[in-house]
Amino acid sequence: MQIKATTNYDLFTLLDYNRPCDDITALEKNILQCNKLEMSPIIVDKNFNIIDGQHRYLVAKKNNLILYYRVDQTADCEKDIITYNKASKIWKIDDYIHFYSKKGHKTAVFLQELLDNHPITCNEIIRLFVAGSRHKSPVAHVKNGEITLTKSESDIRNILLNLKQILDLVKEKLNQTFYSNQKNTLISIMSNKKYDHVHFMSQIDKYAGEFSKAISVYRDKSQFRKSVIEFVYNRNVKNERKLLTD
Repeated sequence: MQIKATTNYDLFTLLDYNRPCDDITALEKNILQCNKLEMSPIIVDKNFNIIDGQHRYLVAKKNNLILYYRVDQTADCEKDIITYNKASKIWKIDDYIHFYSKKGHKTAVFLQELLDNHPITCNEIIRLFVAGSRHKSPVAHVKNGEITLTKSESDIRNILLNLKQILDLVKEKLNQTFYSNQKNTLISIMSNKKYDHVHFMSQIDKYAGEFSKAISVYRDKSQFRKSVIEFVYNRNVKNERKLLTD
């Protein structure tokens, strides 16, 4: 592909399903100190959609620098964006979800909504709510756009809303925060069919000291689960309402 040059930045289009643009400050500083844009042209398709190099494009446009580019006449944006970008910078799992959600993948749209609106990380969401298979991990399925949930969307929303209420209560009442594996353990507890959220919130309020101790002392998932269920959730309740500790 021939390298071409221009300062007509309006020729090019940034695709919203490409990964989100990070802060360009560091890249801008490097380019202004040693401009080697000619050695690293951006890649566009025949319609001048930017497939690779959106950060370099933004730096060039901001600073009125000559922009170097190659036109890949056979490029398929939907298929080649990931391929080109992986070669220049490893895609995070968040980037895959962003890409597929912008392309209208129903489950990816739902996962992006969770990331935007709930106190949970991408890795936590995938570990807890995305199905794997015999030969592929949940992460591999997400990268391929083959995303299947382990629970219904309504169940997942309810669990995360309940989690947020617990996080807010603990932060306000105990001035504490949870480790990631502790949040995962709470979600596991809340996934139990016998789980009663109103009861648990009442128990946390009533036995705040025990709950605080569990958060502070037990980072191991099994120990944290046992402590929370035994000394908070199940405390002074009838057997039929109790949850198992394992």
